[in-house]
Amino acid sequence: MLTGYLYRGTLLGVNAQPSSFMDEEGKKQDKIKYILGLQSEVMNDFGGTDTRTDKFIVPPALVLTGLHNQLKSLKSKQVEIKFRINKWDFNGRSGETQEVLSVQEVAKG
Repeated sequence: MLTGYLYRGTLLGVNAQPSSFMDEEGKKQDKIKYILGLQSEVMNDFGGTDTRTDKFIVPPALVLTGLHNQLKSLKSKQVEIKFRINKWDFNGRSGETQEVLSVQEVAKG
C-alpha cells in the first residue's frame, strides 16, 4: 500500500529540466529532471480565492514507465496525485522535494 499525501488540481503539464550537481567525488553529473506542475485555488485572507502552482518531481522509476508521456493527455484536466515529501542532505546542502507516487484523472460528477 502506498502512503503519502493527496493533492487535487489542474494539471499544467510536465517539463523536462536539465540539472547538474557535483557528486561525492567532486565530479559534475548531468541529468534531466521531470517536473509536474499542478494548479489549484486556495482561500485568501479576504474570503476570495487565489491561484497557486505547485511543482512535483516525477521520480526516475516513473519516468522509465513512461508516466511523463502519459500525462500529456491529462493536461488542463482535474487530477489527483499521490506524493511523498523527500528530505535530503547532500554536499552540505539540505532541502525537500515533493515526489510523485501516482496520478489519476478526477472523475467528473
